Amino acid sequence: MRYRTVLFDLDGTLIDSSPGILNGYRHALKKLGVAADASLINNELIGPPLRLCFDERFHVPQAELEHAIDLYREYYRPKGVYECALYPGVEEGLRALHAAGVRLYLATSKLRTSAELILEHLGLAELFDGIVGCELDGTREAKKDVIGHILQGLPQDGSPVLMVGDRHHDAEGAQNTGVDMAAALWGFGATEEFADFACVMARFESMWKLVEWILGGRA
Repeated sequence: MRYRTVLFDLDGTLIDSSPGILNGYRHALKKLGVAADASLINNELIGPPLRLCFDERFHVPQAELEHAIDLYREYYRPKGVYECALYPGVEEGLRALHAAGVRLYLATSKLRTSAELILEHLGLAELFDGIVGCELDGTREAKKDVIGHILQGLPQDGSPVLMVGDRHHDAEGAQNTGVDMAAALWGFGATEEFADFACVMARFESMWKLVEWILGGRA
């Protein structure tokens, strides 16, 4: 196999989480009194850290960013977290990798506890050697910090590590930490997002093509 350790992004890679995430933004913006154009609440919000989106897209003042995130989670944690669905082939692909002895890690900018709830709800948590994400205090919000934390706990045997994600934030994190990247084009990103990243080894339109590629090569 090409890789014995594979890190997966969550939103837009394993699951279509758009209903819950976008509803969370709508809830927060309404509570904040921010009159955002409805066209701005779209799938481009899925993947980047919450703080970045509230700041750059909706221009929430710095002093209110933490409150905006709390309002988002006010909706997302009890309800929005369950408004998601697995992409075709994801469960079967993860189980095939796990059965082949591949170490699987979740690497997300989403709140770690939310990611754990989602994987448990979908019956996939047992397949992962680790679930790493952002903490309530903002620790590991950037993808490079998430990946770096996982790398610290891996055997230092020089074997390559693969990050799988659907957005350029995943590629940036992979490049900044020295791991390879595979682009998941079935998610919310587009192939042009990955054009400038040398770490991107391949691009895939389906989970099964990705799994075949990972298992088909020689380490």
